[in-house]
Amino acid sequence: MKRHSRLACLLSAAVMILTSAPGTTATAGTEREVGVKDGYHWELWNEGGQGNPQMTVGDKGTYSCSWSGIKNVLFRSGQKFENYPQWKTLNGITVDFEASEYRPNGNSYLCVYGWTKQPLAEYYIVENYGNWRPPGESNTMRKVGEITANGGTYEVYKGTHDGPSIEEGVTHFNQYWSVRKDGQLRNSGQIDVSAHFQQWEQYGMEMGGLYEVALNVEGWMSSGTAKITKNDLTLGENPNPDPGTTPGTEPEPEVSYTAPSGKGTGITDGFEGTGTSWAVRGDGVKYGFNKDFVHGGSQSLYVTERSQSWHGVSAASDELEAGGSYTFSTYVGYNSQTYTSATFVLGLQYTLDGDTKYDNLAEVKAESGKWAQLSKSFTIPEGAQKISLYVQTEYNETPEAKDKISFYLDDAELTGGRTPLTTTLPVTTPAPVTTTAQATTGGVTQYSLEIRALPAKTSYVIGEALDLTGGKAEGWITEGDKHGDTFTQPFTYEAFTVDASEFDNTKAGTYQIYVKYGTATCSFEVTVSSEPQIGTTTGFSITPTNDPRYGDANLDSYVDVSDAVLVARFINSDASAQITDQGLKNADCDGVSGVDSGDITRILLYIAKIVTGEQMGKAL
Repeated sequence: MKRHSRLACLLSAAVMILTSAPGTTATAGTEREVGVKDGYHWELWNEGGQGNPQMTVGDKGTYSCSWSGIKNVLFRSGQKFENYPQWKTLNGITVDFEASEYRPNGNSYLCVYGWTKQPLAEYYIVENYGNWRPPGESNTMRKVGEITANGGTYEVYKGTHDGPSIEEGVTHFNQYWSVRKDGQLRNSGQIDVSAHFQQWEQYGMEMGGLYEVALNVEGWMSSGTAKITKNDLTLGENPNPDPGTTPGTEPEPEVSYTAPSGKGTGITDGFEGTGTSWAVRGDGVKYGFNKDFVHGGSQSLYVTERSQSWHGVSAASDELEAGGSYTFSTYVGYNSQTYTSATFVLGLQYTLDGDTKYDNLAEVKAESGKWAQLSKSFTIPEGAQKISLYVQTEYNETPEAKDKISFYLDDAELTGGRTPLTTTLPVTTPAPVTTTAQATTGGVTQYSLEIRALPAKTSYVIGEALDLTGGKAEGWITEGDKHGDTFTQPFTYEAFTVDASEFDNTKAGTYQIYVKYGTATCSFEVTVSSEPQIGTTTGFSITPTNDPRYGDANLDSYVDVSDAVLVARFINSDASAQITDQGLKNADCDGVSGVDSGDITRILLYIAKIVTGEQMGKAL
């Protein structure tokens, strides 16, 4: 059902203008009755003069009313303006109200009601209603968003309407609505009218010169009773819901804007120091350290004066390499009296083949006053240059105020990197091997060894000699808590021992070649065939001496990104992710029982050489 409420329908009926005394009962025998009492302009407007509406006007804007048999009736008391001021010049409009009785039978609204001129607009701020939620959507009335005001959330509607208006002969005009959400409806409280007006304008709902502000009870083809026992309309005093703010504006935190000019520690940053490597993104954007709203520690990064939705902060560093696989995490938040939620985006910017690319990696919807985590694992394309990460709000080509809110960033962390490979073979870092410790005079010594590159030649035909050129291994020693230097050298390095005793170039087969460092051993395969193998390349497998082979979830004898992907699919219940029992043992590599996201992180850290082979399978 669509309601049709209008003010000033002056058809052929006479207009009776009454100035009521205390307790006067005005019976709507005509289209319209008005008066002034204690500085409040009251009005009873009854479309078509139908039914039996009654209004008793009390002191200081209060009144009681009843209606039955009507088409459309409005009972209201408030303020009318002769010079049609702009609402902003009034420095705040509030209504403190109480309806000790509101008993509609059918369609009715308890609301702040009024009109503006130039442009002509009828408006409603609805606090409670009867059996139908206004205004109903149609091709001329659409919901445009939600706002927060008066301690509640309101749905906002914008449209046009055809019918009687306050301007004689004008029947087409704008109509604006704020309708309090179900579950929050009320019959008393404070209505910050200015806050609604300000937030409406952000949706293109232009407010003209103010004609009227009134507390209104309306009925549409219904019956009911109401008693307005408090109606304190205040003009010219800012209600200040928070000290130092104006209606609809956001509180400004204490921020040190000069601190970030110092150098930071890189992309990973808790913003606890005197500087940061993160930079502003967009002309005019400001940022600084803030202590009022933090996720961890005592500071966060505050980003403000954003004039575009893509404005924010970014970080470019040598840590980001083409072909590298990373995991990035940070926390974002904001504080707003206007917007209950906002969407934030983590993106990757780079140039590739001369074109600038913007990849949206992740997004999260945050609530005002609460932190939300932005997190994503990603791989940078090979050949990418000028690489950076950025954080912004959701992109909007024609941004509104909600797209340009100030926000906070805290606890940024980047892990991962490019796997160092010196071969074009389709392999990645093999699994590490740490042998059983042996006692020495200085304590416990552990030898660790990893193969970092295969020989250039791993496929042979009968009669060809073994050639280890190009093969490299990485070794290191740990004595007690003291770690020796890590070195990467060819297999022929004096500290390594190569055992090729199984290799037989007189007959076809697959043979293991062993590389040893101290008591650590790794191996790889080579093949001997009776005929040359055209167009084939033999990979290698690592045969470590420890079991399980931590990180090798897919049992291909390598620890690489494919293992991390398989584990991620498994813990997200991907039915096509098949892991054997041995694969699950290998995947559980973070020292905490059970396969979870921590194991994915440990695999990526190992690939990036942030953790060593001896640390796989151990809690850090």
